[in-house]
Parts: sequence; C-alpha cells; structure tokens
Amino acid sequence: MTAVVEPDILDFFAGPGGWDRGAELAGIDPRRITGVELDAAAVAPARAAGYNRVHGNVLDLSPADFPHVRGLIASSPCPTFSASGKRTGLSDDYQHVLDVITHLGADPGCGCTWEEMFGDATSIVQDQRTPLVLQAVRFAFALPSLEWFILEQVPALEYMWEDIAAELYSAGWEYVDVGMLDAMDFGVPSRRRRAFLIGHKT
Repeated sequence: MTAVVEPDILDFFAGPGGWDRGAELAGIDPRRITGVELDAAAVAPARAAGYNRVHGNVLDLSPADFPHVRGLIASSPCPTFSASGKRTGLSDDYQHVLDVITHLGADPGCGCTWEEMFGDATSIVQDQRTPLVLQAVRFAFALPSLEWFILEQVPALEYMWEDIAAELYSAGWEYVDVGMLDAMDFGVPSRRRRAFLIGHKT
C-alpha cells in the first residue's frame, strides 16, 4: 500500500520539473511539492514525470490559501534581468520593485493593500514579467506556517536578494543569506551562475 504524502512545499514558476528532480536527488519526496506553472507545455511533461502541477497563474494565489505550507521555492522569470534579454528590469523598474518589497517588509503606514502595491508596480514597469518576483517575496513574508524558502535568479538580482534578505531578517527570520552557485562546479559542462536567497526559521 502506497503511503499518502500531503504536499507541504510550494514551488512557483515550477516548469517541467527541475526543482522536483533536485528534491529527489537530495532525498526529499517530490510528492511533497505542489508546483504552480502557467505554461501548459511545461505542465504536461511535469505531470508525465509524476510531479504535482497546478496549471495556473501564481498571481491568482493568496498566502491564506496555503496554511500548512512549510517550504517555498521560486524561480521567477528572468528575461527582464538576464544578459540574454532586454534587461528592462534593471532600469527604473528595479527601484519600483524594491519599493514594493520595502512596503512588504514593514508597516507601510499608508494602509496600502498588496493588490494596490502590486498594481502600482505593474502599471509603470516596462515588462509585466519583472514584478512577478514580488509574488514569491510576498509569500515568503506572509505564509503562516513557512519554515524555509529558496529563491533563485540570474546574478543581476544578487543585490535585490540582499535587500530582501535585510527585510526578512528584520521581520524575524533566524537565518537569511545570499549566495552564488555555478552549475559547472556541480558537474555540468558549462557555466550557469545563479544567485540564491535562502532562509529558515528553525
């Protein structure tokens, strides 16, 4: 008889299964992971591999919908920050995103709701993919039972990760750190550097 495993890890922008496979290699049962992915072409192979996928938009979700989630993984879209894209996310849009993060990390004093803050950011950025990173940060602040998180992005976001780390540390997280890893150092025959923001409460 197969044991029932209740998912307690949320994976945003989950794609076809990179984090799921990584979890398996690390000894974590991927059935614990609920991945959310908008692209049907990525959902199909993930489900074929046996991974949990919700085909939908992460922006339609609320932290209150996941009271038992203990872990959060997010690799938000990178084209607006990457050297292979137009890098519009590193223009004034970078500051627009940081302004929302500052509001998320402290009492904004203005009575702003998440919907208002996010709406203001999306109305002025050049590319709607840029503020998607905010949804992951929002969940890191607001998931009621969250114990750990891992956020991943291209190296250009290292400084943003450091700003977010400072806000999360001020919000009571016991350990928050930013680090850079290169896939080449783990046996991949090419360079692929990524910035990681990690944290845990226990």
